[in-house]
Amino acid sequence: MATSSIGLYQACGFTLAIAGAPEIITPLEWLPCLFHEDRLPDFPSETDREEAIGLLIHLTDHWTAQIAARPPQDALLELPDGCRLVSGQGPSQAVRDFCKGYLSGFRWLQRAWDLALQDVGDEDREKLVFNATIMACLTLHYSDEKGDAAAMPDRVLPMKPAKAWHLLPALFIETGGFGLDRQQAAGESATTVSEKVGRNEPCPCGSGKKYKKCCLN
Repeated sequence: MATSSIGLYQACGFTLAIAGAPEIITPLEWLPCLFHEDRLPDFPSETDREEAIGLLIHLTDHWTAQIAARPPQDALLELPDGCRLVSGQGPSQAVRDFCKGYLSGFRWLQRAWDLALQDVGDEDREKLVFNATIMACLTLHYSDEKGDAAAMPDRVLPMKPAKAWHLLPALFIETGGFGLDRQQAAGESATTVSEKVGRNEPCPCGSGKKYKKCCLN
């Protein structure tokens, strides 16, 4: 994967935000944004390009499956290995990068979320959970390894890092669930990318090949 502009844990966080978006977002739309460019970056070879894009699409499918399989309550998102918070200390770099990626995805989707929540009251659970998700991500992204505000503009964290870490796996699932529910309410299927793209259709990675001969495998 091209790593000049984004790392693995940031990619994980970004694709989670995409998976739980309040509307269907195609890979052709979000892949360039992941790399903070208006197009996909150059890869060493076409094979590297196909493998990287296939990995990112499957990663998005992984998050969609976790969110869609949520039970009625107490569902927790399974975060990647390396994401941890040591008792009495702050979050690992992996946690901070994961939250950075999620926040980057949220900023790109902010207009979609604003439209989705415009008629939701401030005290409704959907908006409360959504706001708590963003605050927990901000807390963990800006915390240093001691749990202090390292780079927060006003150097005041929205909540304690330990609390943010405790809440975030459930918040990710519930916020993502709100997004998938809105996709379904709009008559759009909350299926995985591989189910949305036909085998003989052009691959969403932009390679020009048919999907069955590219990222499907």
